[in-house]
Amino acid sequence: VSSLDQRTSYRECELCGKSFEVTPGINRSDRLFCTDNCRVKAYLRRKRGVIRLRKQGKSIREIVETTKTDPAKVREWVADIGRGE
Repeated sequence: VSSLDQRTSYRECELCGKSFEVTPGINRSDRLFCTDNCRVKAYLRRKRGVIRLRKQGKSIREIVETTKTDPAKVREWVADIGRGE
């Protein structure tokens, strides 16, 4: 959705669903979350999901395909399991 001046658009937050403004020169046009709080919550939710799937016996490849998370990040998070994190 765009405003009348065509320079400001609005997007729905991928976590909470709240609409937020995307304005060139003020914030990134590829922004996905309304606030840093939502961005961090989404990151932690994704990390917990990866760890849960690994504990269920899923392979790295299955986890990457399911969560659409970078394979290097999945391997990093899975390695954290063994360190008690």
